[in-house]
Amino acid sequence: MNPSTMSLDSAMKLASEAFLPYSCVTCTNAGEEGFKLAIMSIDGEKVLQKAHLSRDEYSNPVRFFDAIEQTRHHLEDKGRHLNPWKMPFILDDTGIPEMPPNY
Repeated sequence: MNPSTMSLDSAMKLASEAFLPYSCVTCTNAGEEGFKLAIMSIDGEKVLQKAHLSRDEYSNPVRFFDAIEQTRHHLEDKGRHLNPWKMPFILDDTGIPEMPPNY
């Protein structure tokens, strides 16, 4: 794997953490190389659904960050308050994100 790409599993994990305090449910799209996500409130109400993040979107960290940020902005425009979130660095070729050092 190229260090500048992300695996499907890593992208789904990052997406599930990007919308706190809401929960984000991710699942793969049958027969396609991508996934969809649904943002849920604490009481189980579906707040927003993104039907498809393609392989081109999730495997490129810059495009993935842009897609997540657009979705976050859409939620905030609807009056939903989200915890701060930053895209972690990907330092190795396994695609496992690591947090930047705290100096």
